[in-house]
Amino acid sequence: MSQQSITLALIASRRLNLIKELTVSCAKHKCNIQESRMTSLGDDQVICMQISGKWSDIAKLESNINKISNDDSVQLLLKNSEERSYDKGLMPYLVHVTTIDTTGIAASVIKFFTAQSVEIENMATHRYITTQTKTAMQTLSLTVLLPIDIHLADFREGFIEFCDEYNLDAILEPDRG
Repeated sequence: MSQQSITLALIASRRLNLIKELTVSCAKHKCNIQESRMTSLGDDQVICMQISGKWSDIAKLESNINKISNDDSVQLLLKNSEERSYDKGLMPYLVHVTTIDTTGIAASVIKFFTAQSVEIENMATHRYITTQTKTAMQTLSLTVLLPIDIHLADFREGFIEFCDEYNLDAILEPDRG
């Protein structure tokens, strides 16, 4: 029987056993977690998973997940999905930006990359206060997918000019991992 996939996105008030309940339910219903991410944002937990299994097992899992999330403090989204197929014409690069916390800086960085037809694969931001000067700072970490036919030296030069214009400290390097 062929494998099916679903994507789960869940936002819930922090609950100690929630991730345990989800992973145990996947195992109990013979489903495999293909990819997942979990983080805390404020007082909430955010969990994203791509889960695969036989159609009948996925159906049982969905029913069980709906029971787990039957709570006013939980927002759940389930969507049928497929495993991602990657274009071999793309090169993964890592981008790390550090700057003084400024409204809109993430949007400016994203606009720079999308204007160059660069796909954003992953993004994480973090705001913090420096210990020494109590300055509000922000970091932005991205995995971007550069088209294989892009001229790297020109692209890198354009990125450096962009960073200079916005006073960003940044690194652009190949994902070797």
